[in-house]
Amino acid sequence: RPLNSKEESKGAAWDIHSETNAIAPQAGSSAGTTDSTSYQLDNVFDPSCRTKDVYDRTTRGIIESVLNGFNGTVFAYGQTSSGKTHTMQGSAEEPGIIPLAVHDVFDSIDRSEGREFLVRVSYLEIYNEQMVDLFSADAVAPPTKPQMGSSGSRDLFGSSIGGGSFDRPERRVSRLQIKEDSERGVYVSGLKEEIVTSPTQVLELLRTGVARRHVGETNMNAESSRSHTIFRMVVESRAVDENSSGAANGAQDAVLVATLNLVDLAGSERVVKTGAEGIRMKEGANINKSLLNLGIVINKLTEGAEGKGSHIPFRDSKLTRILQPALGGNSKTAIVCNVTPAAAHAEETHSTLRFAVRAKRVCNNATVNEVVSESALIKRQQREIEELRKKLGGEGGVSQEVEEEINALRREMLEAENERERLANELEIEREERERAEKAASAKISNLTNLVLKSSAMDADGACDKRPKRGNRRETWAPNNHGGVPDFLKGRKLPPGVSGSLSESVDEEAPEEAPAGAPAGEVDPAAEAKAKKERRRGGFLPLPPALEELEECFEDERRASDASDVSRGSFGRGRFSGASEGTDGADTWGGSPAPSALGTPGVTSADHAAAVAAA
Repeated sequence: RPLNSKEESKGAAWDIHSETNAIAPQAGSSAGTTDSTSYQLDNVFDPSCRTKDVYDRTTRGIIESVLNGFNGTVFAYGQTSSGKTHTMQGSAEEPGIIPLAVHDVFDSIDRSEGREFLVRVSYLEIYNEQMVDLFSADAVAPPTKPQMGSSGSRDLFGSSIGGGSFDRPERRVSRLQIKEDSERGVYVSGLKEEIVTSPTQVLELLRTGVARRHVGETNMNAESSRSHTIFRMVVESRAVDENSSGAANGAQDAVLVATLNLVDLAGSERVVKTGAEGIRMKEGANINKSLLNLGIVINKLTEGAEGKGSHIPFRDSKLTRILQPALGGNSKTAIVCNVTPAAAHAEETHSTLRFAVRAKRVCNNATVNEVVSESALIKRQQREIEELRKKLGGEGGVSQEVEEEINALRREMLEAENERERLANELEIEREERERAEKAASAKISNLTNLVLKSSAMDADGACDKRPKRGNRRETWAPNNHGGVPDFLKGRKLPPGVSGSLSESVDEEAPEEAPAGAPAGEVDPAAEAKAKKERRRGGFLPLPPALEELEECFEDERRASDASDVSRGSFGRGRFSGASEGTDGADTWGGSPAPSALGTPGVTSADHAAAVAAA
């Protein structure tokens, strides 16, 4: 595409040779420093070419093959703002590939002789990996802030349309399913189809669908497509006997059924360049994910993975699943890769061109699709149409009024089939949801049952309420010790005053009497809570006897000891005359300390009392 106003300042970075179908980066440009590879392709179009030139060299031959019973696919690939939507839809002055293909199909039908044609169309959108039927009344764009002018949507030729997206009801995602059978191939079940008889009717339906497509504004594109769209035309034809004026040669005549897919892909994008955030970032992530899987499928096909029996991830995204026949299958496919020559997007252009070179190596195996069974719509409606012809105009009735009545009957029958298909999908989805809900409920019930059984078993064994007490747990002294004597003093000889004080402390810890007026045998809750709190908090050791009491006790014992020494005629071991009184309250004779009250040599009474107090 040509450079836009934002890109003209930096200029182009590519040399385009449309005569030799080659494109190469300019020497010294940003594209050349990234990769200097020259790309040789089937067709290369410079910015001066018109959309009709692209159509004539890429799509016109596929349209002729579709009328002969071959499947055909054309899709545009490239980064965001590279011109894909303009290539596929065009403008009022320059129609794109889709309008040109529609006109070409009906012009070829008008020129055909000896065959009867039936054309039906559908329009599918893949938005955030959700399929939306753009022909359905439920596929109305959700109310969002205006992205283009005041509407947030556009018409078939890319122009903004009014109508105020704020007044539109919220979109309900259609319940569509991708299915596959041996005769129809891969198709979207529940997708609404319209029988069409003229290009004007098709273009009017296209305008309705395009207006419902998701578009948004980014830093790179004011009208960026936020979804992939697939416009599908199914062309059925059969040979007729000219002598019978429209009657079939026989009930077993083969019907040619060809499918034409015209795909407008959303462009890959980088958040750094688009400035997307919030819902725009989520849309971009889903777009990049589906395009990444498309690239993986193309790589697998070019490596010959299908012939080697390797897995090809068609089912990893809805886009590749629907386009599976067009990628290495039963279809004639053309890929239009759109690039910008701007130097600012040199890396993205390299990526798109590498994709184009890989896609060239994919080999398809297109065959004519002949249907003999009732899977062809023209075959299913044959009996009703013949009866209507006879009723309206006899054997030779081919007037305009008869054809209009026949087309109306066909639309009515097709709508009935579509409705049955949608109802079947609804029932299938409801059944699957009900099975999932029942499975989840069953899992919850099983889990609760296991919990109840475990709880009952634990209650029966007494494991919850009666836990065994540890026999080797160390017991330490605390204020609620009713023995009165701490553990570290048990079994030792204590002074009389110490043991007495401990006994008194136990007596002081006796529970308080119940307040007056309280019934006998009941415990005051406040007192019980206070006692529990004191037991939880802990306490201190009981106070030892007073120092005066200990000194009096020790003095009495000393006098008794001295009296016994005098009666034996001895002054004690290690004592000398000239006794003097010590400054620390202990009596020393000749500098030797007096015996202690407990008979321990070298320990004074005051020291012993201080040790007891510390304990």
